[in-house]
Amino acid sequence: MPEVSLDRDKKRRFDKRDFLYIGNFIVEEKGRRKNKRKDMETQWKEIDRQIAMTPKTEFKRGKNGEIKEGMAWMPEKELPLQAQTLETLCADARRQQFPDNGPWFRAHSLMSDEYLRRVEFQSLISGNENDVPIKINQDNADKLTEGVMGFVHETGNLFRQIDTYNAEAFKYGTSVGRVRPVQKLTYVETARGMAPESMILPMFFSCSIKNTLLDDRPFYVLHEGQFVGPAEISWKCQPIADLMQAAKKGSNDPYNEDGGWMPGQLKGIDGGKDGNVEVIRWEGDLLVPRSSTEDIFIPNAIVLVVVSESEPRIVRLAFRKKPWSSYVANPYHLEDVKSPYGTSPLMKGEPLQSAATEMFNRLMQAGILNTEPCIQYDPEDPYFVAEGGPVIEPRRLWGSNSKIEVHQIGNPEALMQAYLTCVQHYYDVTGVNAPRLGAQTVSHTTAYAKEVEAQRGQSRTVDYVSSMLADPMSRILDMQFAYLKDVWDETRDVWIPDYGGFCRIMNDAIPDQCVFEIFGSAGPAEKRARVQEQIQAIQLAMQIDQLKVQAGLGQPLDYEAIQKLILKEADFADVDFLFTANTGAPQGQAGPTQGGPGGPGGAQGNPGAQVAALQALGFGSAGQGA
Repeated sequence: MPEVSLDRDKKRRFDKRDFLYIGNFIVEEKGRRKNKRKDMETQWKEIDRQIAMTPKTEFKRGKNGEIKEGMAWMPEKELPLQAQTLETLCADARRQQFPDNGPWFRAHSLMSDEYLRRVEFQSLISGNENDVPIKINQDNADKLTEGVMGFVHETGNLFRQIDTYNAEAFKYGTSVGRVRPVQKLTYVETARGMAPESMILPMFFSCSIKNTLLDDRPFYVLHEGQFVGPAEISWKCQPIADLMQAAKKGSNDPYNEDGGWMPGQLKGIDGGKDGNVEVIRWEGDLLVPRSSTEDIFIPNAIVLVVVSESEPRIVRLAFRKKPWSSYVANPYHLEDVKSPYGTSPLMKGEPLQSAATEMFNRLMQAGILNTEPCIQYDPEDPYFVAEGGPVIEPRRLWGSNSKIEVHQIGNPEALMQAYLTCVQHYYDVTGVNAPRLGAQTVSHTTAYAKEVEAQRGQSRTVDYVSSMLADPMSRILDMQFAYLKDVWDETRDVWIPDYGGFCRIMNDAIPDQCVFEIFGSAGPAEKRARVQEQIQAIQLAMQIDQLKVQAGLGQPLDYEAIQKLILKEADFADVDFLFTANTGAPQGQAGPTQGGPGGPGGAQGNPGAQVAALQALGFGSAGQGA
């Protein structure tokens, strides 16, 4: 069996029993977790049927699958309540998470001395016509990071992935995705036109919770002496030829996240008639018991197990570079501390959809029976014998002496009331009311009242989006940034929206640390309000500067500190570059007379200087318009 290095200094050999134990444990753990949530999976399957609007027909068919006698006429319809709710929830969540135009997050980069030494902002500028600064400061570093992250998100189609991520949460109560470096095909502009180019970028992609098993072991959920960390299990059917190709091209180095392959373990595996095998992926901590020696603890392990007819085989064993899991799970609403799975609006609405569909079909059946009722007649009447029974149609004349009796079956009025009650109950439970679906309220209602009514219906979606931005989205951006410096190996021209131009981004230009502030679709409105606050702050700072000129020497207040405080409160990232050092004259004289803000050559005495100062702050400059 192959050697597996548990650390860089020593190697410990796994024998066949160890590999067999790990393979059997993962297969059994997958079966245990899947069996534990089988009732939930049954409900998920029913929700999928309802969203697809596939009607139930089992009640009309016998054991042999043929339609029972006298039941072929019954309607087969499935209401679109679940599909309509899913569409509305996804649209509302997308609108609240990402604006149509403008930022949805803000970066706060670490401005370390090492970063300032290795980055010269002027060398980052692509071309000489872009209105970008030539000196690096806090604001520049933040905008560079935001531009690079925006490039990663656009290349990886983040918004589309988040849409499916939200849909999984609304349908099944729990959504799951992964962040990992992925080789992405991009297109760059060359002298000969657009040319394809591959690069590795940290991408987020949504996974299906139906093929992912979260860790539900008590030591993880209850946080009791957690030593062995949680692990996620996913599985899929994959052609054996694809695995062989991946093992052939991949590395056998277990410390490479894409490595750890054991090609010899794939020999002799039969892919069956279709050439596919079940592949189980384990990501997390492992504990391998030893009877005679100390147990082996494998942290941050990535294991691929192929389920074959004879015994499970481990075909890959690697170690994560990062201490955190690549999976990002997000429950819509947790109801049980013992379970990592949540519940969702569609899970709550599933029985009500079934009830409303049943009432709707019964209503149609009653309507059919009332418009084409069952008729009782004398079978010995020669007229009806010749006609084959009474024919029901308008102005039909029956030339018979026998009595005809019409049997009314079903009560459409009562069934209609039951149907409407079920539909209204469904809307109340899921929160998708008429205004959210685009229905208009009564004409005399004010626009404000209509807006409030619609917002009340969205309150639960607003809460979900707020928690989504605070936790999963924050983790996604942090994980992508953590991978960014590892995979950004070339100098690339990246569009920086705040500068309206391209900057050459090399690995050194990416800060070592960054914190992301995520505000979703409130970003453009927040930015407009922040710009207005900055303009007011500048005006107030200029007024204080007039007092600074009038006060002269001996004034106890530090007016420059007051100015900086006001500008910082207005959310300027770096205020020091607004203040020029006065040299060659005593305090109180050099400032006003040598181009200070209050002097003849300053911003207040010179309108052109005021405009230049505002443009330097990003107000009205080309490509930076507020």
